[in-house]
Amino acid sequence: MRPEKLILREPRGELLAGECEARIRGVVYNGSDTELSLEAGGLALQACCLNAGARTLRHQPGQRVIVTPPGPGSLIVLED
Repeated sequence: MRPEKLILREPRGELLAGECEARIRGVVYNGSDTELSLEAGGLALQACCLNAGARTLRHQPGQRVIVTPPGPGSLIVLED
């Protein structure tokens, strides 16, 4: 999965189908985007969020987030 395709939201309400809870382990601010290192159920994930404006969530190490995978139309199966 491409890091920029993951959708993050605050941990409010119940998990929806396909979602999982994750903890932010690291944050790297790159100007136009922020790279996040996440841990979800013992798995390491990378997410990339655009810094689009004041409404952008301020991510901090240790913060809990809900990770939503991309929709089926965004997935491409690579064959070996």
